[in-house]
Amino acid sequence: MQKKTEMIVVLDRSGSMESIKEATIEGYNAFLAQQKSVEGEARLSMVQFDHEYEVVCLNQDVQAAPFLTNATYQPRGTTALLDAIGHSIHETNDRIAAGECARRDTQVVFVIITDGHENSSSRFSRSQIFRLIREFEQKKNWQFVFIGANQDAIEEASQLGIQSSRSMTFMADKEGTKNMFFDMSINIKEMRVEDKNFEFKESQRKKQKR
Repeated sequence: MQKKTEMIVVLDRSGSMESIKEATIEGYNAFLAQQKSVEGEARLSMVQFDHEYEVVCLNQDVQAAPFLTNATYQPRGTTALLDAIGHSIHETNDRIAAGECARRDTQVVFVIITDGHENSSSRFSRSQIFRLIREFEQKKNWQFVFIGANQDAIEEASQLGIQSSRSMTFMADKEGTKNMFFDMSINIKEMRVEDKNFEFKESQRKKQKR
């Protein structure tokens, strides 16, 4: 029996993303289009953050999930990364625990995409996020993914409690951004169709080394 998939995407919308705004919109929309084409039940929550937190869609059937536009994705502000992660984990857990998503055949993939470092969170600390992620990976088998630019994403992910196999550095340019979304989508598709764990392949990492 094919598992139901709960996808959570936490997307950086801080001011530094302006340089790759167009590629981010195109890449995210290509990801969403591919997920819409995959057979099987899937729901999507997508939030974007800067110093604030905005829900684009919440627990929506992927077939009805909206694409991004220039109007709905406007980079600005600073990077409250930890607050965005913590808020999204708690919201997702509370919703799943309260609804039919609590079924054992539901798999959760939680993707964090950022082009910079934390600089303005006030609610959650790094140690709190580390404990949350480890708890949900070990006790509830959620799969956390960290994709970062302008940093060593594997090192940053390790400080958040995320496995190196599920973290990748991407080039913050048009090609790197589009490749990142494409490879993320392929890996989630494999989770949904082939019941594989999310892991970045070496060939995917090499595309980001130019």
